[in-house]
Amino acid sequence: MSTFEKLRLAAQAVRQVMPEAKVWSSPESREGESLLEAGKFQEAERCFLRVAGELKSRSAIRPQHGHVLVCLATAQFKLNKFRDAWITADAVRELLSGQKQKPGTPLSAALDLLGRMKAEEGELDEALELFNEALETQKAVLPLDVPAIVARTCHLAGVMQRKGRLDDAISLLETVLDQADHSLGKVHPATADCLIQLGECETERGRHATARGYLERALRIHQELNGAESETAIRDLHLLAVAAQAAEDLEAAVGYYETALALRERQLGASAAGSAEILMKIAGVQTDMGRYGPAMELLQQAVGKLEGVRDPGLSHALERLGEVYAACGRFEDADVSLRKARRLYEQNPNFYAAALEANTRMLARLQSYLPKGEQPSVFKDAELFQPAPPEEGMSPSFPSVFPDATELGTPLEAAGGISELFPDLPDLPGGITPPPLSSPPFGAAPSVPPRIPSGPRLAPEPSPAPSLWKTDPVSAEPVLPSPAQSSSGKLQGWDQMTFEYVSLS
Repeated sequence: MSTFEKLRLAAQAVRQVMPEAKVWSSPESREGESLLEAGKFQEAERCFLRVAGELKSRSAIRPQHGHVLVCLATAQFKLNKFRDAWITADAVRELLSGQKQKPGTPLSAALDLLGRMKAEEGELDEALELFNEALETQKAVLPLDVPAIVARTCHLAGVMQRKGRLDDAISLLETVLDQADHSLGKVHPATADCLIQLGECETERGRHATARGYLERALRIHQELNGAESETAIRDLHLLAVAAQAAEDLEAAVGYYETALALRERQLGASAAGSAEILMKIAGVQTDMGRYGPAMELLQQAVGKLEGVRDPGLSHALERLGEVYAACGRFEDADVSLRKARRLYEQNPNFYAAALEANTRMLARLQSYLPKGEQPSVFKDAELFQPAPPEEGMSPSFPSVFPDATELGTPLEAAGGISELFPDLPDLPGGITPPPLSSPPFGAAPSVPPRIPSGPRLAPEPSPAPSLWKTDPVSAEPVLPSPAQSSSGKLQGWDQMTFEYVSLS
């Protein structure tokens, strides 16, 4: 057989295993895919609806129709039209699952998308089954699409991670990482995605040094592919900071966050909200280290940035600033900050119902630490000071200061994780969904609430403990000294108060 004949037969074999490419090489399909990649999901949806209608009218070949429908379902999924996305992706599964149909990437992509929707709903067993079917289908497609195999594997491993099957997830990811290194080389976006998933699993398993090794390699790949100041590089620095925090290497975490902040500030047209988010995370680490002063300054900067763009995250930043103010004994400033957050919540009271309830209770707890007559008008109604009755089997706590407060033992994460500062807040009413936060919730509250002294608060009368007071050089009135910090991060002199523990993780 001549060399020409061998080449002709080889080309014919490739054409037999490659899916039909007429549709997705057409101008209409390329336009839709470009819109999808650019994040213009509404325009992409309209484009693919038009293309799918034309294919249906011509009774097009099934793989062609399946590809377009997968793109349409992806656009609908990105637009949070989950019902429409499910119907479209399920239609692809029905269209391409016949016995005479060869395994193809459109079918695998549709199964993967169905699995992502099940995972979003928390139905992990069904998501695991769909992701596994998507991966096996993709492995049967020739020639092998290694980036697609890596993507399907990462989704499957992610569900395993959520189910606590960390060893299975890591074993699966290590296998596909070796395949990616061999087939794609050491520098490829799919390889970086696999490394990030491995880093998150290893962090959860407690192998922090291994996790940071994976994440640092992913950072180098993204820096080489997209540039040192790219969004992917900043995201990787975030993940490295989280891994460092999990390893209790707080200095390293601050370093990663500060590097990410410097890159963010150098970007042309940098997002003020993105910079504020990083500032709040650095403040959280500084608070964990007992550095309340720097944390306060960082939160003040974050509030200033968010006020300038009227970002929805401003209310959360104000609450965190109020908590740090309270931890430092600046109760009047804490009151002002929390009331500003309240006014923002009141602009949409139905959506922020849970946050408003928590804010009300925080402000109520704060009133006993304010000078008499300084209570805000929102608390003129005595009903605001009446907490919900305790559930059956629960006993009241903090009787010396808050005789009506109840301790239900569950952190109020929906209000920003304020349980450590106000440990006796109850659970949220059923059915209320909190707004998304720009940073993770705080840690758990102390299991045993600290004893609150019954001594004086910020009052103009002389204190029975003169050693705790000093004279303000401006007002000549006695004020409490600023809290000193011990090496453990607790506030000396105020470490028995409700506002002792602030852990902004």
